[in-house]
Amino acid sequence: MTAAPPTLELRGVEVSHGRRRVLHALSLDVRPGELLVVVGPSGSGKTTMLRAAAGLEPVDAGRVLLDGDDITDLPPGRRDLAMVFADLALLPHLDVAANIAFGELARGARRREVRGRVKEVAAAFGIADLLKRRVTRLSGGEQQRVALARAALRRPAAHLLDEPLSHLDPVLREEARSQVQVLRSRVGAPVVLVTHD
Repeated sequence: MTAAPPTLELRGVEVSHGRRRVLHALSLDVRPGELLVVVGPSGSGKTTMLRAAAGLEPVDAGRVLLDGDDITDLPPGRRDLAMVFADLALLPHLDVAANIAFGELARGARRREVRGRVKEVAAAFGIADLLKRRVTRLSGGEQQRVALARAALRRPAAHLLDEPLSHLDPVLREEARSQVQVLRSRVGAPVVLVTHD
């Protein structure tokens, strides 16, 4: 029996860059299956919030909790959180299948098991026919689906999405929003999406 996805919580999180306070006593909780969208202008601390949750940014005060467990001092690799960056962080020398599988294989998963899951998740995101294509030959919308499929393949405790739709034109952005919902419904884990739009 698979355990239920956890709740992601930030409790009084504060982050400073030099003398400038970027986050001040930020608290939020995102329950399993929830999609929390944080909207704000550039420089408002949205990305800093995600980076603090992921362990990529040191927290000056407050706690980051995953299912009630304090993960504030854990390194990023031990937090079981998947982050999709604005630039998508795809590997241009690899094809779509290898990009989707990369993280799981790097963590030591069995290649045969990963291969089957890659096909399944690619079908869910509508890119099954692109698995052998290099990511440099994909449209922006297709690349965005690859990044979301990679995140879904991982099955983390929560997903953190840092403006992954910002580089898409309005038509593709609308289509991509539905793909974020596919991600949310597919994994049942909390999803935090930050955007300026």
